[in-house]
Amino acid sequence: MEAIWRQSSRQTRCKLGDRNTKFFHLTATIRRGRNNITKIFFDRVTRTTPHTIKAAAAAYFSSLFKQPGSTRPRIGSDGFNKLSLTQSAELEQPVTMDEVRRAVWDCDGSKAPGPDGFTFNFYKAAWSLIGDESFHVVSEFVRIGKMPKGVNTSYVKLVPKNAHPTKFMEFRPISLIHGVYKIVGKLLLSQIRPIMTAIISPHQTAFISGRQILDGFIIANEVMHRIKKNVVRKRGLHLSPLLFDIAVEGL
Repeated sequence: MEAIWRQSSRQTRCKLGDRNTKFFHLTATIRRGRNNITKIFFDRVTRTTPHTIKAAAAAYFSSLFKQPGSTRPRIGSDGFNKLSLTQSAELEQPVTMDEVRRAVWDCDGSKAPGPDGFTFNFYKAAWSLIGDESFHVVSEFVRIGKMPKGVNTSYVKLVPKNAHPTKFMEFRPISLIHGVYKIVGKLLLSQIRPIMTAIISPHQTAFISGRQILDGFIIANEVMHRIKKNVVRKRGLHLSPLLFDIAVEGL
């Protein structure tokens, strides 16, 4: 019960020793009330009952996450880096118990519980009992590419972006997934991370360790500055948008 209240309160100081105090329970209660959805404006109607709010949420997120019906453009394989035979063989190696255990211990133990309410503190504390079974599930997924039914089931939790949200766009949806699913994700990430720099273009600046997304903006700004300096000024053109576009096209 104490662990449930600690997850509800989400106070960092709880990690430093808070127990069943009045402040602790008051914080959890206030947070619960803030996250409670009492009314929502959807489809030009304000809904206030739990049934209508749930129906509106299902309709909104079903349309939001629905796959578009249009055909997506396809990109050929020419011009992209490819893995070597050695790198491909390394990715196809069977997983070991040490890799699975390392993936569990790399996860924060007290955050992001799954639909079953278990955090990774549970996995770490009960690893002597569930370690072999968890390893079997993960290794079978790596071998055949399938998970037991229900493991990839997730719940969508709505986190308010402001104090009094009234529309679904004012909530941040997060997905509560099972611990086994997270272990598999961590494991695959640890295997892919060493070869990422070999297959991703050096011009890709976002979402790569050691690179900054702002680098792309800086490079674009430098290119525009060089164009202005070497083309516009040398040709004696005024710096109007129309003339600048003509100068750029002349390159």
